[in-house]
Amino acid sequence: MKRIAAYLKLVFLVTVVLVVALVAFNNRKNVVNVWFFKSYEQINVLWLMLVTSVISIVTWWLLTATFGVWRDLRELAAEAERKQKDKQHEDLARKLAETEKRIDGQREEAKVRQSEDTG
Repeated sequence: MKRIAAYLKLVFLVTVVLVVALVAFNNRKNVVNVWFFKSYEQINVLWLMLVTSVISIVTWWLLTATFGVWRDLRELAAEAERKQKDKQHEDLARKLAETEKRIDGQREEAKVRQSEDTG
């Protein structure tokens, strides 16, 4: 099964390379007039396709990098918020422990006083 998948991938890759070569060969002498904030006349179609594809790839890379940074910043903010909540929980737990200790001490004092009063 792996051998069939490998050969299918190879056939697909060779097909793509042949299609690209065929398109390049058939468009080698074609020229086009383009307006991109200025008129460009008699531009070779292959160069136009190459520049367009490179700009598309760079733009896609920049967009994914930007969204990645945005996601990282959100994660950092969430982590900072979690740390702040953890610190608040620890402070509350410490205060609760101190209060319990104080109440236990008062209870023991009350028991001692009660046993002294009855004894």
